Amino acid sequence: MSLFGSIGPFELAGLAALLAIGLSEGKTEDEVNVLGTLATAIGSLFFLIAAQMGINGGHQGGHHGGHHGGHHGHSEQDISQQIKELKLLVQELK
Repeated sequence: MSLFGSIGPFELAGLAALLAIGLSEGKTEDEVNVLGTLATAIGSLFFLIAAQMGINGGHQGGHHGGHHGGHHGHSEQDISQQIKELKLLVQELK
């Protein structure tokens, strides 16, 4: 929480507004709707992850249970696959 712990609630809301405006600029109504849906999905996943972390006592071990290594249970192959999927999503948004 150190990244967002020093930002006040109004500053965070302002940052979110600037991000939304910046990403919406020059887009069609349909594109903005897609961005809104994506943002909602991402937000829901943050809540899911936080809830799961709470159930697991705050551990961030990933999907490998009690693993506490430096890479938090994510192999390089998993991360590479996630990057590929994100790149595809970005291409679809363009």
